[in-house]
Amino acid sequence: MESGLRHGVFGQLAAGDNGLFWPADPAERSKASRRHRSKRSRSPVRVQADTARSEELVGIAVPLWESRRGLTHGLPAYVTAKPLPPEIDRIVTRLDDYADRWHALPVGGCLTVDW
Repeated sequence: MESGLRHGVFGQLAAGDNGLFWPADPAERSKASRRHRSKRSRSPVRVQADTARSEELVGIAVPLWESRRGLTHGLPAYVTAKPLPPEIDRIVTRLDDYADRWHALPVGGCLTVDW
């Protein structure tokens, strides 16, 4: 869980709460569907707030990371218009780590990311 966002996009994916992926077994799919419906109704305001915050952080971190890696020139105005959130440096550092690990992989290798 990054930045305390339990219900950010990837947190929802990791928890299986997103309604995008379903088990192949019909019995398991029915259980997952019931679980999803009950969880979805629990705290829609919190889920929306976490998702919005997650999207905001991604929208800042990715262009900043690309700029720091020399992949782009300059930053979008919305990134430079206000102070950066304090967790952005930590997120960009993690992106650097994942990118370095990705590029070091041999052909056919794999990268595991713990959630």
